Amino acid sequence: MKTNKLWLGILIGVLASAIIGLSIFVVYDRVLNKNDETNPEQNNNTDNNIDNSENDSNTNAEENTTNNQNTSTLTDFDMSNFDTTKEAINGTAGWAYQPVTNDNSASTVGLAISLSSDKRSATITIDWSKYSQIYTTSTTTGTREYHVTNFTQNIKEVYIGGFGQANGYETAFYVMEDGTVEYTPIIHALESIHTSSTSVLSSYGSIPNVSGVVRVITATDYCPNDDTCLGGSYNILGIQSDGSFYDLSKILSATNYYN
Repeated sequence: MKTNKLWLGILIGVLASAIIGLSIFVVYDRVLNKNDETNPEQNNNTDNNIDNSENDSNTNAEENTTNNQNTSTLTDFDMSNFDTTKEAINGTAGWAYQPVTNDNSASTVGLAISLSSDKRSATITIDWSKYSQIYTTSTTTGTREYHVTNFTQNIKEVYIGGFGQANGYETAFYVMEDGTVEYTPIIHALESIHTSSTSVLSSYGSIPNVSGVVRVITATDYCPNDDTCLGGSYNILGIQSDGSFYDLSKILSATNYYN
């Protein structure tokens, strides 16, 4: 009789534990469901955050692509519009100009030029193992960078090249946003700093009476209707949007910076 009572007590205890456990599970499940129903925005915000992160990444990528694009209008000029005989100032009848494609005359003598990302300065690089054969009074060796910073407006494009039929006329050109062209005569500028350790050169300002320039090129001159004329010298031209041009080298030859 005592044994039966013992087993009955154990059975009642097991049933009671099962009932309590089931009750706890039902209450917990209802609490979870209630939280899910009362916080739908939280789940939506999580999804939105993921979507927004992806959108932000795409937006940044598009902005970087735009910022990295070269928006210079100079390279958009169609060279087929270049009028080989339409010189804007003091043109010589019977003479024409032939653009020099892939001109490497500057690099041959050790010169290069680059434009800063903010378009407010330029860097002229000189390989003195080559250029010392032209500027023979220099004792500088190796490769050295020279910075030109004295501009008052943005630069649209830079160009470096020589003119005439001999070395020593190498010049850096800066096409400005207003269509004027500034310049640095390399040897004259180097002579102005040869007693110092500075690596800063200067723009010599705008070339007089030149405006509306969209591109600077090197070209050789010739006489299309006269086989007896002497041509073939290198010239630096500033081209306008209508295809007419300035012979910048002719204008600069009249200065005192190339003697």
